[in-house]
Amino acid sequence: MQPGIASLALLFGLASTAVAQTAELTLLDQTSRTPIAGAIVRLVASGRAVTQGLTNEQGRLALKPPAPGTYQVRIDRTGFSGVSLNEIKIEADVVLRRTLLLPNNRTNLPSIVVSRRTSCEATSDGGIAAVALWKEVEKALSANVITQESGEFPLRVREFRREVARSGEVLSEQEIRSSIVAGVPFSALPASLLATQGFVTQDRRSQEVVFAAPDAATLLSDEFVTTHCFRVASVGDSLVGLAFEPARNRRLSDVKGTLWMDRVTYALKRLDYSYIRVDPSYQLPDVGGRLEFSALPSGAWIVSYWYVRMPNLEPAFRRGFEYIDQGGRAELAEPRRPIPAFSAAGGG
Repeated sequence: MQPGIASLALLFGLASTAVAQTAELTLLDQTSRTPIAGAIVRLVASGRAVTQGLTNEQGRLALKPPAPGTYQVRIDRTGFSGVSLNEIKIEADVVLRRTLLLPNNRTNLPSIVVSRRTSCEATSDGGIAAVALWKEVEKALSANVITQESGEFPLRVREFRREVARSGEVLSEQEIRSSIVAGVPFSALPASLLATQGFVTQDRRSQEVVFAAPDAATLLSDEFVTTHCFRVASVGDSLVGLAFEPARNRRLSDVKGTLWMDRVTYALKRLDYSYIRVDPSYQLPDVGGRLEFSALPSGAWIVSYWYVRMPNLEPAFRRGFEYIDQGGRAELAEPRRPIPAFSAAGGG
């Protein structure tokens, strides 16, 4: 085992069945023996995750690597230190069943000092704290992506359109669509496209101005992380903020914002963002958006509320309001699917 995780215990063993290579894992708290829900478990080969999944209410998940082989197991959960296991061998047509007892090691973050310097400046104290906070945010964002890719949690999505005054007062709101969605509750452009064309664009044919919203996959992408700087923005009684902004050499339209986390558990609560480097006619004070994240009892993570606030681009004499919000609310649809003995998990 790797240093620092000697207390991790392995129970049970192997069971053969005529199925593709599979690792069925159960995670329990080492002290209480209670199931650990919402842990991110990855099978790693050559330093790269080949498949990943979330444990359910029973602390269980099934991982199916693309081929038989030897893999390292990496386990992450918000607010706790990550755990890596020595390599395990997964054979063809064999189910590897193991129960893992995880130590209850809370994450110890460095002292958090609000700083105007960013993590692009690696020598700054603010940057070190920002990197530590980012690692916690990354867990919740990854759990949200895994939840959406699994399609196991159907959501009732209610989309709305609002008219908003310059003061921020909502003048009207109407529901424009209600549907059941298994997966992503709202669509976002690929990170590779946003990196090359920007977050605010104009369609050449329709002349419609498009304000693209970032989602968890966007924030996790190499294209985003390598072109944005992060810093600790604010520390309050209940929340701590991790702010981001585009690097100085970025010239395209972009977003800056703050990811807000619980000050004690480091659970991700919401993202507030605004658009920058856009046409001056779009650069009104409140043009931007919000995403709110919620953890389900199963340990899965969803986006439960979101909106994009855009300027009303109608001619001035036709305007009765300053902004248009487009967004939605999502909740777990009922009846919920029964929990399988082992929930399949994929993606990598």
